[in-house]
Amino acid sequence: MPIVIIIYVAINVAYLAVLTPSEIMSSSALANDMATRTLGPIGGICVPIAVAMSCWGGLNSSMMASSRLFMVGSREGHLPQWISMITFKGNSGTPAPGKSGSIYYFNSFIAMIFTGLLTILYLLVPNVFDLVNYYSFTYWLTVGLSVAGQIYLRYTEPDRARPIKFSLAWPIIFTLMCTMLIVVPLITQPVDTLIGCGMMFSGIIPWFLWKKTDWLNSCGCIKAFAN
Repeated sequence: MPIVIIIYVAINVAYLAVLTPSEIMSSSALANDMATRTLGPIGGICVPIAVAMSCWGGLNSSMMASSRLFMVGSREGHLPQWISMITFKGNSGTPAPGKSGSIYYFNSFIAMIFTGLLTILYLLVPNVFDLVNYYSFTYWLTVGLSVAGQIYLRYTEPDRARPIKFSLAWPIIFTLMCTMLIVVPLITQPVDTLIGCGMMFSGIIPWFLWKKTDWLNSCGCIKAFAN
């Protein structure tokens, strides 16, 4: 983590050293402009390739992580049960170190396909920047609330077993940063923020119908689809 922080800070210092404030404000691809200024035309070619490789790696880990959210939601009864189906084929899971050797965590391929279909659905939005604005607010809101929940549990349940322990200052700082990332778009882009909130809270309706009412679960076709 310290190495990543140092690299990010150094890159931003390089931007400020090479480009003027007006160039930074007017640039649509800051890294590409800096690379072209310092390395010539070859820099303008290398940067998009490096960005594509970085996005590919980030997308790979994001698909693996986000699909587990749907898998756990299915196990808890919030989604159809078949989304949490997994296949055990030897050591085909994701290895992680354990006390007695490697531990393998298995992802649901059905959940990954479900995630991919949702991703394709989101890509139907004509303007990708609108999609980024919708997603950013809801993402940092949910992440900030999750980390704030950890701080709350640290005080309310101090004796709870915690496999990983670290200073409480880090989640507090992270929560404050998430708060800033939530408040700023709420002020500068209120329409996109409200649309993102609507997309997030729209999940309450099917959850309520699924978990809190009996008529939906009593419907034969829906029950067969879920099981």
